[in-house]
Amino acid sequence: MWPNRTLSLFGDGMNASRINPTRADRTDQHYHFFFADTAPAGADARAKSVHGTLAVVREDIDICAQTHRI
Repeated sequence: MWPNRTLSLFGDGMNASRINPTRADRTDQHYHFFFADTAPAGADARAKSVHGTLAVVREDIDICAQTHRI
């Protein structure tokens, strides 16, 4: 059951994550991003993709924490 893994595909690449429970109240997530085009000219677009993905993860964490407080 643990660790869990995810795979997300998107237009220009993909990301894989590993989700590890480290304590009863803590879970670590490790992300790896892979892009088809790694040319320097695309660095801003790749950074935007990474930051967007991590923003969604942070929102999910907040939603889960609020749900568990109810």
